[in-house]
Amino acid sequence: MDKNNVGSREAGFIFDFDFKYKIGELWQFQINPFLQVNKSNIKDKNLLEPNEVNLQYKKNSKKILLGYHRTNWEGTDLVNPMDFIHPKNYLNPLFAQSRPSMGLFYSDQFKQVGFDFIYIPRQEKSILPSKTSSWWPRDLNLPLISGNTVLLLPDQIEYEIADDEIVNKALDNNVALRLQQHFDSVDISIAVFEGSSQTPILDVPTMEADVIEVGARDVIKLRAHIVIQPTYYRNRVAATAVSFISNFCIYRF
Repeated sequence: MDKNNVGSREAGFIFDFDFKYKIGELWQFQINPFLQVNKSNIKDKNLLEPNEVNLQYKKNSKKILLGYHRTNWEGTDLVNPMDFIHPKNYLNPLFAQSRPSMGLFYSDQFKQVGFDFIYIPRQEKSILPSKTSSWWPRDLNLPLISGNTVLLLPDQIEYEIADDEIVNKALDNNVALRLQQHFDSVDISIAVFEGSSQTPILDVPTMEADVIEVGARDVIKLRAHIVIQPTYYRNRVAATAVSFISNFCIYRF
């Protein structure tokens, strides 16, 4: 594999279509498929996502949604502490997008207190860069020296993404809850989540190497084939956000 050409040729198209159909006064059906086709030297980057495929019931402040949906709880602009529910699409890690989850989404308002509840019976997984993606490190040709041991890294690296490992049934029965207190110019939010980690742990369980020299110093050269093991684990997350509303702008912390 030529590391200089990995992921260098990109062409294709993106299809994003949003359709909503009202059923009476209280019900609505929404479908918003997303299709990305890349005609490049990377074979497995075509993507079809059901961004929004759901049935929604709304009456006054109560809203119940069943199906595929992406929830966006407000937080800070750059790094949102409330963004921990949905898995991510990391085909381009610099612009990672949330993937939809299939479940039950409920929200309501009681006077000045907002309430949101989410139940996801089976969480989706994040999408990692393909094994031929240029996002995996490849320019690792400098030797590493530790004591009397010299570790030589290969000039060209080939990656293999192993089957996902699921720890403690991380993808099953994911639950999220948010409470909001609304004041005249301040909103305070508290959210909790228990379920799968957004990003799996990426481990290299084994690495093969060849012994080049043994003596005053030991020289070992790693082989070019590297196996990456993604592991999803169950975690509990809590976050809070405060928004100050003025006549000119909104401040979030």
